[in-house]
Amino acid sequence: MSGFQSAILNNFDYLWRKAVEQFPNRGFAIEPAAIAHLCGDYALSIPVFLSQAEGMISDLTQAELFSKTNKKLRMSRMLLVSSTLRLRSWKAGSIMQMPHFGRS
Repeated sequence: MSGFQSAILNNFDYLWRKAVEQFPNRGFAIEPAAIAHLCGDYALSIPVFLSQAEGMISDLTQAELFSKTNKKLRMSRMLLVSSTLRLRSWKAGSIMQMPHFGRS
């Protein structure tokens, strides 16, 4: 398992709760998906996480990540998403502040 995977697994509870805190209108889907994930019901949790992640990105950028627009526009949206997430992360504090980041 990679260090990144370990960090996600070790901080899963923190991450999903933080997502609900930052996007309370998405808690109705994220919380049950997190519980399903912890129970090993990945077929239930992963599609919900992906759809909610797309919605969060759309909320932040006012752009659709997976649209059928031309490649140049999709790339500019990806750059916008990346910049927005970095700025949000910087404002909220670094990922290194998570309790178990980087520890196996």
